[in-house]
Amino acid sequence: MVLRWRCKESHITSSTRHGLKATMGGQGRKSMIPFKGDIIAYMNERRDNNKFVRVFHLMQWIRRNQKPWLVSYIEAKKSHSGYESLRCMLLRFCTRNRFRHRKACVSKLSQEVLDSVWLGYAVYFHTKYAAYPKHTILNADETGHPGVPG
Repeated sequence: MVLRWRCKESHITSSTRHGLKATMGGQGRKSMIPFKGDIIAYMNERRDNNKFVRVFHLMQWIRRNQKPWLVSYIEAKKSHSGYESLRCMLLRFCTRNRFRHRKACVSKLSQEVLDSVWLGYAVYFHTKYAAYPKHTILNADETGHPGVPG
């Protein structure tokens, strides 16, 4: 086995095929959604604004922004269940792109209580370490140096 590979070694190493790609390319499922980047950006925007990402919202976004694609997708379906097919496809799309259904959790403390605890700790910390220059205080939770906007 090794001898056959050694005989073709110069041919294999000099090949420029797939030279620009880190992988061989062509693997994986081809997305049926040609505007994949736009809809993922919309999903990220909703999540960043602390809003739910539901298939219903994605269907509305497609209806508003990709109407010609939606019409051609529905017309291409043989049965009258085009919207159900779209819903199932969007559910699979969300799963493939790691958007899972999240349930809202009830906080055990109100935001006011959490803010007061946070401010109380900040006052305690800055009074305790007021004698030290700010550049000598190390932030161990990796959120940045104190006093440096970041």
